[in-house]
Amino acid sequence: MYNDKKPVYTLAASYGKILNKTFKIGVGFYYRYYDSFNTFIKNDQELIIEQYNHFTENAFKYSTSYGVFVTSELYLGHVGIEVDLGYNIYKPFYEVEWKLQQGFYWDFYNSDGTYETRYVYGELNSKYQLKKSILTRLGLKYYLFNNNEHPKHNLFLGATLNANLGQADFTEFNFGYVYRFGLKSK
Repeated sequence: MYNDKKPVYTLAASYGKILNKTFKIGVGFYYRYYDSFNTFIKNDQELIIEQYNHFTENAFKYSTSYGVFVTSELYLGHVGIEVDLGYNIYKPFYEVEWKLQQGFYWDFYNSDGTYETRYVYGELNSKYQLKKSILTRLGLKYYLFNNNEHPKHNLFLGATLNANLGQADFTEFNFGYVYRFGLKSK
C-alpha cells in the first residue's frame, strides 16, 4: 500500500534572522523522497496502471517533492520550538494518495444477480488543492550548545510532525547544523 511505514528522506536548508536573541524567523527550501510512494509505483498498483502509467517511466521522480517555507523558532536555552508554513511546488504523488484516502468501497448486485464490490476513488476538489499546496510543520529541537550563549556553530537533534494543511503526513527525526553569520568568534 502507498502508506506503508517506509522512510521519507528530507534535505532542507533555511536562512533566518534572530530577533531579541530568542526568536528566529526565516525562509527555506526542502526536497523529499518518499520510499513508500516509489514502492507503490514499482508494484504496478491498479490506480497507477489505470491513470498514472507515466509514473512507471521514472518512479524516483514521481516519489519526490520539493517546496519553500517560512520558519519561526523560539529558543529556550538548549531547546528550540519550530513552526513552519510552506508551499509544495512539486508533489505529484499526492494526487494518487488523495484518491486512495478519500475513496470508498461500493457494493452492489449486477443485473445477472452476482454480487460485486468496486473501489470508487476520491475526487480532486478544492480541499485537495489546498492540502496538496500547503505544508505545515511543528517540531522540537535539542541543541548541543546553549543558544543563550549565542554560539557561532551549533548542532541539533529534533523531532517534527509534518502535515498537509494540518493533516499529518509523517513524523521526522532529524539532525542538523547551524551557522550564525555575523558573530565574532570569542
